[in-house]
Amino acid sequence: MLAERIGANITAARESRMPRMSLEKLAAKINPPTSYQHLSRLEKGKAPLTIEWIEKIAKALKVDPMELIAGPLEAPSASVPRLSEQVATEAARTLAAVALKDPDPDEDTVQLVSLALQELLQTFSRRPEAASDAALARIATDVVGSRYVPAAN
Repeated sequence: MLAERIGANITAARESRMPRMSLEKLAAKINPPTSYQHLSRLEKGKAPLTIEWIEKIAKALKVDPMELIAGPLEAPSASVPRLSEQVATEAARTLAAVALKDPDPDEDTVQLVSLALQELLQTFSRRPEAASDAALARIATDVVGSRYVPAAN
């Protein structure tokens, strides 16, 4: 189950800290603080683990949220290309045009799509599990998207 896998990644990230971080210490570092019991339920997949919780926990652990979603980084895969800035911009222009149904998207939109595209390619290259598991990919794309798209009120 996905929540249990992410919970195991949270536990691994927490326990790999030197000195090892207890649930109590992590709970106190989360803003606003939460209970260690709630964190325990999140780690065990027994409480709903939202992107917001993943981001709060990642911030408290000082790790990228993707580490909690897909595990620690691996060496980049040779099968996922690294795009030049120009190529990423052209791909972003096409993606933005399709998404907006506008053949001439504004440059700010193209830049945001380009940055998101580069980050997604890097994520999938360095975290192969997220590239092959649709549930992990959805969370990964949501996390990356949240960095470039303002939250709806």
